[in-house]
Amino acid sequence: MSSLNVNNILSLSTTKSYVLKHGYVRRCHVNDAVSKILLVPLAMSVSVASMASPWLEANDPFLRSSLVLLSDAGQMSSPVNHYPMRWSLFGDDLTYLNHGSDVVVVANQQLLYTLNTAKLNRGNRLFKVVNGSNSSLPLGFGQFNEDEKGVYTSVESLGNVFSYRLTAGYSEYQDDTSLNLDDSYFAYSTGAWLWSIGNVDRWWGQGWQHNLILASYAKAAPDVSVSYIGKNSVLGVWSIESVVAQPAHSDYDYHSATRLVSKPLSRFEYGITYQTWFFRYQLYSR
Repeated sequence: MSSLNVNNILSLSTTKSYVLKHGYVRRCHVNDAVSKILLVPLAMSVSVASMASPWLEANDPFLRSSLVLLSDAGQMSSPVNHYPMRWSLFGDDLTYLNHGSDVVVVANQQLLYTLNTAKLNRGNRLFKVVNGSNSSLPLGFGQFNEDEKGVYTSVESLGNVFSYRLTAGYSEYQDDTSLNLDDSYFAYSTGAWLWSIGNVDRWWGQGWQHNLILASYAKAAPDVSVSYIGKNSVLGVWSIESVVAQPAHSDYDYHSATRLVSKPLSRFEYGITYQTWFFRYQLYSR
């Protein structure tokens, strides 16, 4: 079992996003000369900033692409079809890299840097402004900002046992403007077990643009979850997670989902998911 103690494509809408973290901004499509002159660090950003959470979250298609590349190159002993994906599931594989091409080495360094950023709680404060003429359409993995306009700020911390992120936002979504705590969570880890409560985005399955299993196409629903990771001779490296969520604007009161992912062979992995929807009175009558 991976024993790293961590407990210890781009949206094509007219939306612009400005992200400030720790006094700097991740920049893209900004002229190099202009970026050197700018002293006020606000610029267009098209890449989601890294976060200090217990997971590789479902918000960055570039990091996922690097992880899939390492898996295809035979560097990953764990499955890579379940997000958010716990760092402790595959962190050790980043430390012991076999000889590979330059592309594989760069992908490994990118993920290892992101892991160390999370462990050291670098970049754990964020300020973001979103302004667009239309709401962003969900175009695939990582495209979870449906707000037309919004101002957001957050602070987070990753510890050996407890981790949290508190996000406060004032945003416009489907012609409704409100204060919210979207993308917040609190997690408790005891090694192989991890319990969490919050409303983080999820993406279960191999797809990139479409997902028929579970994906946060709309606002992530508040949920409670528990996950466990292990390793044996039959399943290889495996993980199981159960989630109970309370979706908004749904015909049902609650949604329950459980997924087992496993990689018994170096070139074969799979996932099995069971989901159910039920009403509040069914919960109390059991």
